[in-house]
Amino acid sequence: MSAHTISFRFRNIDIIEFSFIHPKQPLPENAVFRFETHIEHKVNAGEKIVIVVSTFVITCEDLHENVGRAVISCIYNVENIQEFAGENNTFAFPDHLVTMFNSISISTCRGVLFTLFRGTPLHTVILPIINPHDFNKQ
Repeated sequence: MSAHTISFRFRNIDIIEFSFIHPKQPLPENAVFRFETHIEHKVNAGEKIVIVVSTFVITCEDLHENVGRAVISCIYNVENIQEFAGENNTFAFPDHLVTMFNSISISTCRGVLFTLFRGTPLHTVILPIINPHDFNKQ
């Protein structure tokens, strides 16, 4: 594998979807929450962008209810995106670049989620530290 450097910058952070689902019962004190997290990478070569779409479903384990959902995209402008193009206009980024995009996006989403949940019963529920290597390539 040849070594690639990447020249990129943040272009946008977009909230695609957000909802707080009021639980049927009050949230218990010291409730345990689970974040189901999915990350998808999309490429638009014409605009030289990589779009990292992060989806979060928040479940209150004590109530067995989904209480929130957010879909947030972090869009990066990648000047040398064509260096990562393969056959049939497919793109393959080295693992360390995928991990970097995941890491930056997860950290950014943590702050966005914190802001979105202000004023709701989830205001103290913070996205836990997530290892960006833990996401499967599909």
